Amino acid sequence: MDDFNKKDLPKYTIILMLGIASIILSFSLWGWLSLFGLICALITLVLVRNSMIEYRKDPDSYSEKSLKFIIIGKRCAYVGLILSFIIFLIVIVILS
Repeated sequence: MDDFNKKDLPKYTIILMLGIASIILSFSLWGWLSLFGLICALITLVLVRNSMIEYRKDPDSYSEKSLKFIIIGKRCAYVGLILSFIIFLIVIVILS
């Protein structure tokens, strides 16, 4: 079966958008907004986990495009998680 007849994984666009948002929010002008980047990254990782569970049930019925988007969103979430955590720690150290 080609990708045209396959369905997309659930919430793959939300996963990608939240992953990118976690990176963008980690570089905010106000250090406290990096906390929102941290939250976005954690939500993204939970959604990725749920989508991958769904994918493993029947991998042949889902499109390759949506799987790639989920993988990219997961990588963005990890980058955003690390950056947000580092920047949040820096803000706490500077303010204390």
